[in-house]
Amino acid sequence: MNRRVSVIMPAFNVSRFIAEAIESILDQTFTDFVFLIVEGGSDDGTKEIIGSYGDERIVMRELPVRQFPSPAHWAVQARNVGIAATECPFLACMDADDVSFSRRFECQLNIFEKHPEIVALGTGFDFMTENGTIGMRRHDGQIHRSVKRRFEMKIPDIPHGSLMSRKEALEKTGGYRLEFPVAQDLDLLLRLAEVGIVATIDLPLYLSRVNRSSLSYSGSWRQDSYGLAARIFSKERLRFGSDRLQRGNFKLVIPPGGKRYEKWRRSQKNSLIAIIEGRRRDSIWFALKAIFFRPQRPGGWRLLLESLQRSR
Repeated sequence: MNRRVSVIMPAFNVSRFIAEAIESILDQTFTDFVFLIVEGGSDDGTKEIIGSYGDERIVMRELPVRQFPSPAHWAVQARNVGIAATECPFLACMDADDVSFSRRFECQLNIFEKHPEIVALGTGFDFMTENGTIGMRRHDGQIHRSVKRRFEMKIPDIPHGSLMSRKEALEKTGGYRLEFPVAQDLDLLLRLAEVGIVATIDLPLYLSRVNRSSLSYSGSWRQDSYGLAARIFSKERLRFGSDRLQRGNFKLVIPPGGKRYEKWRRSQKNSLIAIIEGRRRDSIWFALKAIFFRPQRPGGWRLLLESLQRSR
């Protein structure tokens, strides 16, 4: 039986969160999907939790992390394995420590049906801490679209786990690039935006966990540096038709970051967590630390303003 959506979720040592993630997918109001979980050889009971579900829509494939230079490289290939394994016309991402609200797939597919020019669609999101505390964000309910300028592509803010894409468009891009062990979602979205419109529906349909051990919140220097590389390569493609990686004459190497930079990123993350958990004094303190380490960057100032506004 052919399903309409294939859900792809890499999972490695996430026993603390994976049951909540799985159940949020199984509880979707749209039910015509296959749920492909790529398991990395976990040693914390993750595999056993996946196997405990008797739902026929769940398919588990094993791809050991030890075969790759790092868990980050494994996660990229795990998603490519999922893309290659399905014939479904739509592919949905899911992160194993996050939560999708029940109407997520239904809303995304309705928008795809009404807007054939959209090739990839994310959703609005709220933050959630490791202990499950939710921090609400402001949502306007509008569709925000990518904008192509002369030599620059602007795309909306999309949490990777909320993304749904047309498989045909994904195949045109070649999928995720192994040269991007982090920020691979930004690199993919920028290439998808060259195929069609990348958009997000700003409704709260996804919970993104602020998890200190997750890939997106670790190695922040590498995350930002690879993100910058993705944007530079996007400009090259818009200007010359291809980037250096596609031409095969460039190796992407990211040098290590400095301690001051890491302290700045860590302070921002701690301030965000404190805001979500309602710890006013801590959120202000960490925002001020972020400003101290990088006064010219807006992140710390935004967190300080948010902390002060929420304390009223």
